[in-house]
Amino acid sequence: MFSRSLLRLPLASQTRYLHVSSLALAENNGVFGRFNPWAKKSTEPNTTNTENNDTPSEAIGNVTFDVDFNDELEFSSWKNTEVIEDVDQIHSSIRSIVSEHIQGLGDNDWKEASLADTDVKFKVIKESIKQTGKEIPNLELTNIATVNDLLAFYERVPDVTQTSVEKFFAETANSLPSNLTFEAPSKSS
Repeated sequence: MFSRSLLRLPLASQTRYLHVSSLALAENNGVFGRFNPWAKKSTEPNTTNTENNDTPSEAIGNVTFDVDFNDELEFSSWKNTEVIEDVDQIHSSIRSIVSEHIQGLGDNDWKEASLADTDVKFKVIKESIKQTGKEIPNLELTNIATVNDLLAFYERVPDVTQTSVEKFFAETANSLPSNLTFEAPSKSS
């Protein structure tokens, strides 16, 4: 019996506060009433004092603002802007990169170093892209297993004539519609 009376006292006081707080929260559509788009809006007009708003307090002259709205940020590229094509320069830069990231390589066996560790492979290839300026496509990344494969990719000269649009139009002119023609770009200075 004694425990029951102790439990009733806190409950009675909580219910009293609950009713008082709910009445206070019911004013002005409750706590979240202003965020509810379907809540009824108050029909009372705003009682703002408009007597002082009719006349300006001070005259404002012509005001100009010198604002530049071009907020384009210039990002500097992390790779070299000049693509290195010289084979000796490519060999020397990749050799320095490999000796930096792979320890214990000699002067003769650095080309056969394995890039099986993905962390080392990422670091070596990223640094080689930075220094040479030539990116490696994802398809080629899977084929690079050693430093020699990396050197072979950088030494390879892309065959531009295979992907020529003009050559495609010349070879397939008979099968193309008559309104589809190739027009060489005009070089204007």
